[in-house]
Amino acid sequence: MKRPFMIVCILLIIMCVLRLYIFDDAPPPEVIPKETVTFQGRIDYWETDADRTILYLSNVFFYGDSAEEISTYKLNGIRCYLKSRDGYKLGQSVVVQGFLALPEAASNQGEFDGATYYKTQGYEYVLYDAAVLASGQEYDLVLEALNRFRIYATQRLYRFLEPESAGIMTAMLLGDKQGIAEETKTLYRTVGIYHILAISGLHIAMIGGLLYKILKFLRVKPFFAALISITIIVFYGLMIRMPPSAFRAVIMFGFGLMAPLLKRSHDKFTSLTFAAACLLVWNPLLIKDAGMQLSFLAVLGIIWLYPTFLGLHRHHMKIGDGLWVSFAVTYMTLPVIMDTYYEVPVYAMLANVCVVPFVPVLISLGIVIVLGGGLPDLFLEFAATVIQWILYFYEKILTVFSVLPWNSYVTGAPETWKKVVFYGVLVLLLFYVTNVKRKLLIRSLKSEQAYYEGKQAEYTCEQKIICGKMRSLRVLQFVVMVLLLLFLLLPGKTDCRITFLDVGQGDGICIESGDEVYLIDCGSTSQNYIGRYTLLPFLKYHGIIEIDGWFLTHPDADHISAWQELCKEEDMGGIRVKTLYIPKVLEKEFKEVIAMATEKGISVEMLNAGDAVNTDNVKWTVLSPDESMTYYDNNSASLVLFFSHKDITGVFMADAGTEAEKAVTDAQINQVTFLKVAHHGSGADTNTQLFYDRIAPQLAVISCGKDNSYGHPHAEVLERLENCNIPVYRTDRNHQITIENRKHKIMVKVLHF
Repeated sequence: MKRPFMIVCILLIIMCVLRLYIFDDAPPPEVIPKETVTFQGRIDYWETDADRTILYLSNVFFYGDSAEEISTYKLNGIRCYLKSRDGYKLGQSVVVQGFLALPEAASNQGEFDGATYYKTQGYEYVLYDAAVLASGQEYDLVLEALNRFRIYATQRLYRFLEPESAGIMTAMLLGDKQGIAEETKTLYRTVGIYHILAISGLHIAMIGGLLYKILKFLRVKPFFAALISITIIVFYGLMIRMPPSAFRAVIMFGFGLMAPLLKRSHDKFTSLTFAAACLLVWNPLLIKDAGMQLSFLAVLGIIWLYPTFLGLHRHHMKIGDGLWVSFAVTYMTLPVIMDTYYEVPVYAMLANVCVVPFVPVLISLGIVIVLGGGLPDLFLEFAATVIQWILYFYEKILTVFSVLPWNSYVTGAPETWKKVVFYGVLVLLLFYVTNVKRKLLIRSLKSEQAYYEGKQAEYTCEQKIICGKMRSLRVLQFVVMVLLLLFLLLPGKTDCRITFLDVGQGDGICIESGDEVYLIDCGSTSQNYIGRYTLLPFLKYHGIIEIDGWFLTHPDADHISAWQELCKEEDMGGIRVKTLYIPKVLEKEFKEVIAMATEKGISVEMLNAGDAVNTDNVKWTVLSPDESMTYYDNNSASLVLFFSHKDITGVFMADAGTEAEKAVTDAQINQVTFLKVAHHGSGADTNTQLFYDRIAPQLAVISCGKDNSYGHPHAEVLERLENCNIPVYRTDRNHQITIENRKHKIMVKVLHF
């Protein structure tokens, strides 16, 4: 059996994954004590954020019955937000008191899921308004010493470099990205070189390899030189808190260094699977971590996919080697990139070829600045200047890539079954190509033996056959890989999908039908930056960059704040809006909105009762407001729309009142699929029992914020809906709500029951 240890590691990985999804992946209890809780924990690490300190605690246990609701839950860790900035030491035990909460989970597709992210890190809960009641005297001497060196290294970098450059170098050497400006992070991520800011195999191999060579130069025996190098690299990993990518690199570095000394070959596949097995045994949830997925898949791209591009007798390409390696890494990680960022940087391979060769120089000079305390300042300042020049070059070249046309392709998040098919077929292809190449190589070597025996004609004939088979193999690999790429990138079409976003106290609705996309409102008075953190991620998640029409029902902030926010950005966050629809009655109130649309080159259409917007797939009928009537406020003059698409019909009531309800019933609208309940479920001059009786929807959707100050939805409205036997879905409880038509069946999906 070949690679028996690797097979054992693979079986162990499978067992860890099965254990996670069958036994251990239970959500934490949602019943959280409202009063303060007191517990003891061990400080894993701490960081400062503005004027507060964040403690990351493990080995947590609660005092008394202060957290009886969750006392039976296996709790690994808690993040504590403290107002004080006292000095804390790693490994120190502290007694903390505060208000317990769950990390904020994603309430819409595409949003950052804090609950899942921090759970994979081992911190299921967060403690707000916390105070340290007592602290122990003992602490971890090793971890604290490493932390102090990390602080010292950071100070050295900031002493000799400009703040922005120091922030980048701190990320590259110490894994701390807090000092990098958000614009710089966005630039690096957009162009596709964000990975150089993470501690990876390149950093570990450079630092460890340099240290090993220095020790050998000092005539330390190879075995002890390797042992010292590995030990220091392990300490380095502990100093940067050992992210999965660094752990993987440390394991592979150790295998690579020790294998020759033990007279064994370094099998990269075995060391890679061993690293994965170690991580998943320690924390099976890391299988969901995008950073870990990208790290391991990138290495697979280098050690498995890239060699299939090479000739039979070549270990490396002579021309374009860096470009092909970059292509292999990009291709192998593509599904995870799509699933994480919902877009692919088109020029990432070229950008990496321009940028990566300078990374070893940056790392080397950064190490010189950190460890060169005894060197003349003039020499260190020269090293800092070179770093500044390289980072300046990075900024300029990345800016050029970022402004090129089609610099980013919004793909949307691929469906799980698509990712399974992609990797399944790719693995089979790589096994097949590798096996055929191995057989052809053996055949080629045998033919060379015939050549030396004087059988030149036989050798020539055999080589022609081998070259022909290699060409056929390359064509097959190229065709399959292109088909897989198209299969993954081609967006899926939906017959009709209506999504009510959870925007807190406000409204935000997206309607998709075939190639057409419409929005109705999008705003919130309880959440800031609803456009950047909710609407745009949702649109990118579904691969949407063009909006055919955006209906703004009335100019209240809880309905248009996302529009106002995106209009302030030069490219509207990367989306294009064709037409803006607003009610004619509120033209004066929408004066500023109209000016924004005109400035962006967006056409504006005024709608009045009786108007219709017909498209290839859907029909919108305006039921209210009517220009001939007088409305006492913006809410009552809201744009009310009747939606019709094959098997789905519905009414969007915005914040309209009884005047609009009469207009709906006068238009003989009834037996609709859904009703978007008016004014977030308010019972004041709207949502009457008579209206519900007449319109008779199959289901109702209420958009409102959790624990909002208005008391929405009002109890009497819920009672009226119940009296009519109308199922109710609420964004404050169900979060994102989706109504979808599949094969003439109406399906309702929610993110939370």
